[in-house]
Amino acid sequence: MKTLIFIICFFMSLFAVAKNEDDLPKLNSFIDEALESNSVNKHIVAGLISKSYDLSYKNEQLYKKALKLDPSNILLLEQLVQHCHNEDGESFCNQEKYLKKLQGLDSNNGLPFLLASLYYSKKGNSSKALKLLKIGASKNNFDAYNWKNFELTRKELSRTKFPQDEVLVVAVKNAQVGDFATNVLAEAMNLCVDKSKENNSWKNTCIDYGELMEIHSNMMLSTFVGFAIQREIYKNQEQDSVYLEKVLHRRDVFHQFRLRVVESLSWASMLGFENEVPNIFWKELLHYGERVAYQKALDRSSAKGNDN
Repeated sequence: MKTLIFIICFFMSLFAVAKNEDDLPKLNSFIDEALESNSVNKHIVAGLISKSYDLSYKNEQLYKKALKLDPSNILLLEQLVQHCHNEDGESFCNQEKYLKKLQGLDSNNGLPFLLASLYYSKKGNSSKALKLLKIGASKNNFDAYNWKNFELTRKELSRTKFPQDEVLVVAVKNAQVGDFATNVLAEAMNLCVDKSKENNSWKNTCIDYGELMEIHSNMMLSTFVGFAIQREIYKNQEQDSVYLEKVLHRRDVFHQFRLRVVESLSWASMLGFENEVPNIFWKELLHYGERVAYQKALDRSSAKGNDN
């Protein structure tokens, strides 16, 4: 079941940027320059590039100086939490400290509380994990920072001698989920499915969190994960069949929207089309999120077709 969920959700992402070996010397050069600088933003982008392209930089190089430059930077803290979640033995890893800071700095976003819930669940503290997930589910925003990382990458690369026609390629790559099987969204889905089987408190909280992701996420993949959480929980009990049908219907409507995007917008896959994306789309993406940005792009495409 878990493998199936991973595969389904991974292919829901509209963006999948291939690794270009010719870019590696330029990327390495940017990272080297960034690590010598006193710009925390450059350090953040360097860390993203290193992970996105699987480059061989020591993690101490990427993070220790950045922490001294700005220990309260939201994107840096989130990157550290994600990294330390899988590599807890690093000398700079202090997840509890980073998580508390992130919750305080971005208190209206459900993501920091999800990250904290996963951390305490991994530590075996189920009650605290549930408490934090309940707090996260009560928020009115779910921002996984993907598009903030995109915009920061684009800005920092544009300030250097990095080739302009390749800036968007790297920025989109840095905005991606990467290996979904090790992503926190996949972990959240599996945690909720597992804990909800015999615990109504977890069940209700996870459904609320799934609805948060469905309604308030600014990323389409997160929206689909929100549907998946609800679907898998409602599938556990026969008396929830009516709720399951409603979730499946809403998910199908959203899936049809996604298919319409892919079929109608030639650049939507981003597979080599990054520099053909209209500038207005990037502006709307950052302002409204993916769902609205794609709808507006579809509306423009339909209007143009009607004019022709």
